[in-house]
Amino acid sequence: MNHWEVIKASGERESFNRAKVRNSVIHAGVPAKEADEIIEKALRAITPPITTKKLFRAVKKYLRTESPQSSIRYRIKDAIYSLGPTGYPFERYVAKILQQQGYEVKVGQIVQGRCVSHEVDVVPTKGKHCYMVECKFHHKGKTRSNIKTALYVHARFLDIKRAYGESEMRKTGLIPKGMVVTNTRFSSEAVKYADCVGLKAIGWKHPVGESLEKLIEHGKTYPVTALPSVNRKNVGVLLKHDIVTVKDLEKISAAALSKATGFDVRESLRIIKQAYSICE
Repeated sequence: MNHWEVIKASGERESFNRAKVRNSVIHAGVPAKEADEIIEKALRAITPPITTKKLFRAVKKYLRTESPQSSIRYRIKDAIYSLGPTGYPFERYVAKILQQQGYEVKVGQIVQGRCVSHEVDVVPTKGKHCYMVECKFHHKGKTRSNIKTALYVHARFLDIKRAYGESEMRKTGLIPKGMVVTNTRFSSEAVKYADCVGLKAIGWKHPVGESLEKLIEHGKTYPVTALPSVNRKNVGVLLKHDIVTVKDLEKISAAALSKATGFDVRESLRIIKQAYSICE
């Protein structure tokens, strides 16, 4: 099996790396021995050419049966895509992630720049640091946030920063900073530029130790779309009631959830139980 090639979502080919797949399954909370068994079953279920999509689906299939809680953690990336189709739910999701990290957050703020006013997706504040966050939501993993995104976000921040330096707000002692958050990866040029100008860039696998998936795991702020009992029909209802992460479900009873959303009480109880199980 190890000599097979895997076709990535971008169309690139790379040698099949069992260790990479194994680590991702173990990271989801599956013991090493069980992870090996699941991978073997997944590989036997698919035929060459292996695509990451086919492999991902096969692994998820066996995880759902043998380790339901781990299955939820394994499909985080796909669950974030399911927050769409618009980028607004992702903005609220990013706000929840930052809130779990200890920030006070505001969503959809109009901030006056020196030249024009700007609608800032999320404004998190912690201590003296105040970030102006632009959220870039993509529907497909192969779509990267490129250098144009970094240039655009930084230019907007500079206009806001100039206005801040000339206003009474500077007396508050807050230090304004720029940030861009995406649910996919950044291009190498975008990362290089962001590092050079001091723009904080958070995306999939970047930066090391503080990437989007690491922040999600650290705060256990999994999106509600990661729960098997949450489908496309009811996710919109949950988002309407500001229930964006599984942690939001820990704050509400099944009866209250049923009353607010119109879901059957048994369905509400099932959703809440799954939320508690993933956060254990």
